[in-house]
Amino acid sequence: MKSQWRSQWPVVVVFLLVLGGFLVRTTPLVAANIRSSDWDQRDYLKIALWISDGGAFTDSNRNPLYPLLLTPFASEEIAFFTLAKLLSVPLGMLGLGIVFGVGSRIVGWGGALLAMGWLAITAVYLEASAYVNVEVLLVTLFVCAWYAGAKALVSPHPGRWFVLAGVLAGLCYLAKGTGLLLVPMLLGTLMIRPFTQSIDQPWWRWLRQPGVWLFLVAFILVASPLFIYNLRTHGNALYNINTTHYIWLDSWEESYIYPGDPLPTLSGYLQTHTVAHMAERLWNGLGLLPTQWYEAVRPFFLAGVRGWGTVFTAVGLGMVVVVGRTTRKNHPTIWPVYLYTLLGILASVLLFSWYHPVSDGPRFVLPWTPIMLLGVVWWTREILPQNWTRYFNQVTYFLVGAVFLFILALNWRQIGMLSQIYSRDRQANESSVAIMDLVKQRTLPGEMFILGPTHAQAEWLAPDRRVQAVPHSRPNWATFQTLLLNENVTTVVLDEESWQRRQQLLGEFWELTEEGLQAETLPPGWTLLTPEAFPCRTCVFGVNAQPYMPQHPATFTYANTFSLTGYSLEPSAPTANEPLTLVTHWQLEAQFHNTTHYFIHVLDESGQLVAQEDGPFLVDFRFYPEAEFLPGTCVRLVHQLPPLPAGNYHVYVGLYQWESQERLPTQTGETYPLLLDWQLR
Repeated sequence: MKSQWRSQWPVVVVFLLVLGGFLVRTTPLVAANIRSSDWDQRDYLKIALWISDGGAFTDSNRNPLYPLLLTPFASEEIAFFTLAKLLSVPLGMLGLGIVFGVGSRIVGWGGALLAMGWLAITAVYLEASAYVNVEVLLVTLFVCAWYAGAKALVSPHPGRWFVLAGVLAGLCYLAKGTGLLLVPMLLGTLMIRPFTQSIDQPWWRWLRQPGVWLFLVAFILVASPLFIYNLRTHGNALYNINTTHYIWLDSWEESYIYPGDPLPTLSGYLQTHTVAHMAERLWNGLGLLPTQWYEAVRPFFLAGVRGWGTVFTAVGLGMVVVVGRTTRKNHPTIWPVYLYTLLGILASVLLFSWYHPVSDGPRFVLPWTPIMLLGVVWWTREILPQNWTRYFNQVTYFLVGAVFLFILALNWRQIGMLSQIYSRDRQANESSVAIMDLVKQRTLPGEMFILGPTHAQAEWLAPDRRVQAVPHSRPNWATFQTLLLNENVTTVVLDEESWQRRQQLLGEFWELTEEGLQAETLPPGWTLLTPEAFPCRTCVFGVNAQPYMPQHPATFTYANTFSLTGYSLEPSAPTANEPLTLVTHWQLEAQFHNTTHYFIHVLDESGQLVAQEDGPFLVDFRFYPEAEFLPGTCVRLVHQLPPLPAGNYHVYVGLYQWESQERLPTQTGETYPLLLDWQLR
């Protein structure tokens, strides 16, 4: 035992140095992570709160395993955010330990420390370990699942490895949908293996291996809670909003839709996009891959170095070739492992090339980083001269130990920041907490409020309220106001990011200045709740539907499309020689695509026209041909009438087609209906 300890103590020392260096590098990142809505943090915090309250299991996008780990700490307090991101640090350490453990079986102690050390200084892995995000857990599970699958392919007794691979693949899938790739990776390798190794057996022979079925059964059993939930909720055991809908988006902004609007699907995408469009999308995505994959392996100290993506890709492609040749020539027994890994990487390349209009972050390919590092270390050991190999471990111990000793020497004081993290989080989120408290005061559980799109607000603090971002589609005020009316929305939160992303709609009332959002006039029924006056970085508004409720009902429907539901007068009792505002209230019964004008005619007792107003109804399609207004859209038209002398007046309201100048008939056939009579005194 003593001799064994003496031979391994350098490994233990370097291992601890790597963990220590990793800790001091992640601590300032944890402290700097003060916005709980960055990345997917708010969503995982919210799902954990749902689970702790016995609610939803998932948001149909993010799978439940990681939120389950957060559930014991769940609370509607900023302290939950602090604890959750602190938990990511030991998860990151666990991932490093797993890479070391797996690597030691593949490339020995020295090679394992080299791969572990590189991963510990990878910028994306450091960042993932400082955020409330699943990637840091997924790396751990993915490496284990990959290794178990590799052993199942080469072990003379693969049964237990197939079972373990199925269990770990199921856990990966419970962590993130991309874990599902592990299943076709393994099955695909078994299927094509005979064609690549000239094995004299039918290609379907692999189906007769008991281990294959043990793998599938283990995977299904572990993943069954999510399968059952999806089947009950969506009617599809494999449902995920990403693979069902988001993957067919042309941009992430298109995911912000109105309630009831359909998200894109495969069939819809094929109907609206040509083969040329699809090829262009894939090609553009492949062009972004060098940067994405380079960023997934880039050490943190190369943050300012640009242009390495192409070099990395060239080196990476070369490594794929030489590792494949070396494996096939010198180690044919592990050729299936190379094939297995290559299939997974190619699948990820194609998947994330296609997905790039939605997101192209390097964190998506982070699970492959330690596997690629182990592959490079393995090949390096293979090409070293025999007399150099025996010094490989000693050199590695020295280099890795020296690097992390240097990192510790430079950063050890950063550990002191741990005691300040909660106070920093609380101070940074004070305004956001107050806003969410106000939202909860003004709404009931299950009610909708408007927020975003933004990453600046801690919306997860109101997990039982329905959050609706300002939609990207149909950017017109009538459609948006109709949403507020239909959903009985009483509270709207707007900030600078929301305005920047929805300027086409919000710019109708607000402008963004150096001091924040400003508005000369607000939409009807809107009041600024906090702060008390403009400008504001984040503004909370109360919304009252009363201005959209007519004082006097009416029942005119023009051309089965435009319903005049009533009118209001301001003041409600008009007097002679005073300005008068007439408000007409409308609702669309059907879509319309031709420019339509309304007209208001005011006639005196003798039938003379004494006042009038004429203008486009909602939009002039000649200038805005893509404008869209769906049935049910509520419209409020304001007509300013001049002061009129005392007398009796008749007000007529009509519509006409602009191009033909033809008036539209009402349901009774009238084209010039009388709306009201009034007497001014």
